[in-house]
Amino acid sequence: MSTVTLRQPTHWISVTLRFLYIILVAFFILTTLAKANPISLNKPAWASSVENYQLDARFAVDGNLDTRWSSQFSDGQWITIDLGKSLPIKRVQLFWEEAYASQYTLQVSDDHWQWRNLYQQRQGKGGEEDIVVNGKGRYFRLRADKRATTWGISLKEIKVYASDSPVTAHQLPGKIQAEQFSQFYDTTPDNLGGELNPTSVDIEKTTDEGSGYNVGWIEPGEWLNYSVKVEKTGKYQVKFRVASAVGGGQFHLELNGHDITGLLSFNETGGWQQWQTITSKPVQLSQGNHQLKLVMDDREFNINWFEVVATTDPVPPNPIPGKTPVAKHGQLRVEAGQLVNQQGKPVQLKGMSSHGLQWFGQFMNKSSIKWLRDDWQATVVRAAMYTAPSSNGYIKNKQLKQKVLEVVDVAARNPLSFNNIMYTLHFYAGSHKASLRQRAQQAMAQGAAIFVTEWGVSDASGNGGVFLPESKRWLEFLDKHKISWLNWSLCDKQESSAALQPGASSQGGWSTGQLSESGQFIRKHMRK
Repeated sequence: MSTVTLRQPTHWISVTLRFLYIILVAFFILTTLAKANPISLNKPAWASSVENYQLDARFAVDGNLDTRWSSQFSDGQWITIDLGKSLPIKRVQLFWEEAYASQYTLQVSDDHWQWRNLYQQRQGKGGEEDIVVNGKGRYFRLRADKRATTWGISLKEIKVYASDSPVTAHQLPGKIQAEQFSQFYDTTPDNLGGELNPTSVDIEKTTDEGSGYNVGWIEPGEWLNYSVKVEKTGKYQVKFRVASAVGGGQFHLELNGHDITGLLSFNETGGWQQWQTITSKPVQLSQGNHQLKLVMDDREFNINWFEVVATTDPVPPNPIPGKTPVAKHGQLRVEAGQLVNQQGKPVQLKGMSSHGLQWFGQFMNKSSIKWLRDDWQATVVRAAMYTAPSSNGYIKNKQLKQKVLEVVDVAARNPLSFNNIMYTLHFYAGSHKASLRQRAQQAMAQGAAIFVTEWGVSDASGNGGVFLPESKRWLEFLDKHKISWLNWSLCDKQESSAALQPGASSQGGWSTGQLSESGQFIRKHMRK
């Protein structure tokens, strides 16, 4: 039997009058999106020069502030964008890297031959510039007349708009419909859903509560960007409305280019319009204007909306060095039928077991385990895997089965001769009661060291309700004899023994409302 003690992880693991109202709402959303999306996004772009192939002109119009165009080291450099057809140009945003132009000219042309000046800057300071202009043309050009540094010029992004209205920021806390993005990246050229928006983002009508639209046909690497304004600095959780007919989905949320949620996962929901809500761990948001980017890490799922809500649940601080379970107890050993620490003092570990990793492995990750350690004050975790043939486990694989037999043969020829061994005990409060406790006590009296590697508040099926009185008797017994234990199970399955409510985040950060009756009971006992 082996156990894993927890430590600070470093390498982890929405009759005629009614019809008119609907039309007006749809028109409002469409025009808002048209204002929000730059007409330069992902359009053909070329430049006078590039520093290297990784800093090509196309990276100045890809909507990603982590990429950039950079020129060779001389004045007079330029970058041109083909808008595809003659369009009004009312507003330009420039996002400079450190190598910026102190003097530059914005120009427009109908034929790429004769250029008209839109704007001239003679005292540029770099950073982000938001410029109102008035012109029309197919081709847009920025000409750098004078560099501010000895380097060339480098732009993270150029955004050209057909309206001078700034992008309206979504107010947070609040709900954001997935289709109300300001920027996007999509792997297909067409809107496969054919609804609402002429961009290539795939939007369809939804039958979810409140109706409206959802984003679908999702592929890995696609993203949607939202301009937001946070009302007040504090801790928030993000709820996501998702659906999948096959396989579930994975995604994460970034704030100003930094991942704030970690990877969020969910299982298939039973259909493309069978919706469920999953919730992130608490995240810290600062007051002011920000960019939220919803990044898709897997395919084959739909998203309807996400909602940022304030949370009053405390977020556990990082553990003080020297106070983690491993730092406190050091190497463990078995001595006189008891688990003891490096000083020889009895130790009782308390923690959670996963459900079968084949089905609920997403709940075993660095973020969730850190939350168990810091918030629940767990000191041990168990990674469980079914091996029965009906579970597609190890024993069904003949090659693996032979490996098991080989190990047994070796052990039989050379049995263990040392005493650092513990014996496992499994029980479920609804099925196993005083008689099993008596047998455990008899085993301990004969010198056996016992570790409860699985127990549940339910009956032996994992269901049947929550048996709290008997669970309390078991915990009193385990505490009295300092027997370490692992509770079944860390998952969101619809059953009595699951610690989490269906749809709970796989990344930790669980509020009380996301814990099942079992989860609330176990957490409370661990934190005593």
